[in-house]
Amino acid sequence: MRWRRNLLAFAASMVLSLLFVESFLRVFPYVGLSASQRRELAWRKEHKTAEQILTRKWFSFDTYSPELGWEPKPNVRSPGGVNSNSKGLRGTREYLLEPPTGVRRVLCVGDSFIFGENLSDEQTLPVQLEVILNREGRWEVLNLADHGYGTDQQWLRLQHLGFQYHADLVVVGFFEDDLSRNTLSFRDYAKPYFELAGERLILRNTPVPSPEELLSHPPQWPLCVSRFWCALQIITQHWARVSPWVPLEHTRAGKVTLAILDAMLQESRSHGLRVMVMIIPPPKLPSSPSKVEALLSNWAEKTSTPLIKLREAYLRLAQSERAKLYTGHWTAYGAAVTAQVLAEEIRNVLPNSQ
Repeated sequence: MRWRRNLLAFAASMVLSLLFVESFLRVFPYVGLSASQRRELAWRKEHKTAEQILTRKWFSFDTYSPELGWEPKPNVRSPGGVNSNSKGLRGTREYLLEPPTGVRRVLCVGDSFIFGENLSDEQTLPVQLEVILNREGRWEVLNLADHGYGTDQQWLRLQHLGFQYHADLVVVGFFEDDLSRNTLSFRDYAKPYFELAGERLILRNTPVPSPEELLSHPPQWPLCVSRFWCALQIITQHWARVSPWVPLEHTRAGKVTLAILDAMLQESRSHGLRVMVMIIPPPKLPSSPSKVEALLSNWAEKTSTPLIKLREAYLRLAQSERAKLYTGHWTAYGAAVTAQVLAEEIRNVLPNSQ
C-alpha cells in the first residue's frame, strides 16, 4: 500500500508542478515565446505607426518586399558609400541581362557579410573579388545579398532576381546563424519561410504582410492550447540544434536547410550555373568544425558541390592577421582576405577563365 501512496503523491506533485509552470507561462507569456514571436514583439515596440516601414530605423536602404520581407531599395545614394543600382543590387553599376562577350559572371548571395555591412561599395567582398578575378580574365561579380537573410530568402532572391542575369557561378555565403534563420517567420521583419511535407518544400507566410497590415491588428500566432507544451517544443528544438549528441540533419532547421540547398542546386544547374558554398565562421574562430560545418561538409560531398571552409583558411593566418578580419562583420581587410580565398577556388572550378 505504501508504494501506491508514494506513486499517488509523486503523480500529484507532478500535476501541481505542471499546473504551476502553465500558470507562470500564462502570466509571463514572453518567457515561452519562440524566437520569431519575440522578434515580432520587439519590432512592434519600435514601430508604432505604419509610416515607419523600415525593418530597422538605421537601415535606411531597406524597403518592404512581399516576396522577401525586406530588400535593398533601388537607386540608393548615401554619403557612407552604401549605394544600390536600379534593381536594388549593391553598388551603382548597372548590368545587362546577358554579360558582354568574353565576360564571365558570378552571382553572390548571402546576408550582411556578403552585402558588406559597415563597408563602402568598393570594400565589399564581391567588388574585391571582381578586381582579383580580372587580373586573369574578364569578370562581373553581382552582389545579391542583404542583411539578416537566411538561406531561404537568399534562395528566393536568386529565383526572383538572380536568374535573370545569365551567369556561370552562384556563390552562397553561408553564415552559421543562417541555419536557425531558416526556421523563422520573423527576424528583422516578417519573412517567408519553408516547411517540409515529406521531402517537399512548402513556402509559408507569403505574400509577406506589409507593415500597415501588421500594425493594423495584434500578433496572430498559432493557437497554443498548452503554453507548457509549446515552450517544451521550443526548448527541445533549440537543444537539438546545439547538442553535440544530435546531428543537425535530424533537426527541423537542418532538414529544411538541406532541402533549400538541394532546391537551389537543382534549379541553378537547370540554368547552366555551377554552385559553390562558402561557410562564414563567427568572429571567435573555433579550433574544430562546428555542427553547421559538419552538416554542410557532408552535403557538399554527397552532391559534389565545391565547399570553402573559411575557418580553415583563417586559421592558417598568423594571430595578428586573424585579429584584423572582423569587427563584428568583416573589415575591409577581412573581405579582401576572403575574396582572395574565394578567387582561388573559383579558378579551380572554372579553369578556362582566360
